[in-house]
Amino acid sequence: MAEARARAVGVDVGRAGGGGRAQNSEGRVAAMGGESVKRLQRDLKALYADPVEDMWVVPNDRDIHEWHFVLRGAQGTPYEDGMYHGKILFPKSYPMSPPGIVMLTPSGRFEPGHKICLSISDFHPETWSASYRVASILLALLSFMNEETPSTGALTGVAEETRRQMARDSLAFNIGASQSSATFKRLFPSMAEPGWTLPPRRAGGSAPGPAPAPVQGGALGRGGSREAAAPTAAGGGAGEGTGEVGGQGPRVRRAAAKPRDVARAGAGAGAGAGAAAKRAQPPGAGVDSSASGGRHEVAVAVLALVLAVYVLFYL
Repeated sequence: MAEARARAVGVDVGRAGGGGRAQNSEGRVAAMGGESVKRLQRDLKALYADPVEDMWVVPNDRDIHEWHFVLRGAQGTPYEDGMYHGKILFPKSYPMSPPGIVMLTPSGRFEPGHKICLSISDFHPETWSASYRVASILLALLSFMNEETPSTGALTGVAEETRRQMARDSLAFNIGASQSSATFKRLFPSMAEPGWTLPPRRAGGSAPGPAPAPVQGGALGRGGSREAAAPTAAGGGAGEGTGEVGGQGPRVRRAAAKPRDVARAGAGAGAGAGAAAKRAQPPGAGVDSSASGGRHEVAVAVLALVLAVYVLFYL
């Protein structure tokens, strides 16, 4: 069963060539690949259910363990409105092991085609947690992009105007003659159409993104239902009418804070949720007004009874 599921999304678990040890080893690979596929399916559904602005995410329709993303450069930075294509490489042991992260579009901050060292990448398995989600990984990457911290796969000291020019040229690079352009155009077809422009940012909210175009087949299987979108630090917008993987990546909603790493992202998300809940709570919330009113009526009734007894016996 695990082998069949893995093969359905392009994971080649192989066949035993004979011998009990080879078969057992192959069985473990198949089981591990099956578990990672199920987790990636759940992560994808969570991304589609929880939109974050300025982020598009699509699994490679030929390999569920390779996800492609497009990040829109943050406002007020040299990367503003740049469209940065990259990929996340999940190991078969995911989520017990961290993924590799590669940026493909030149930005002046990361070396194109090289893995990036982050506390949530495969450079640091000792700081990885299986509870980390794809959206948190990408938010941490976007936050790190806006810093000048040196790291493997990162560039420092590049002139600001050079980075701004790269941002202006980023979409043309993605759909041009680069090695990654064919993949980009296949996974993000609407962005490759002539005349496509960035949707406007909405103050205090998310801008409506392009509807994802479903691709036949894929990791979520046929007949899956599309989940309703809700704002949080994840992905967004599933394929219309199906739960299948592929097509235009989900347009997702930007979280209020960009965490430095996943640990801080989780803490910030928890604190933000608590604050939002308090703000949404009406004045006097938490006090059972109906119970309080009931106790008041009982007290009045008891006082009236005492007065009646006093009048009856002493007057």
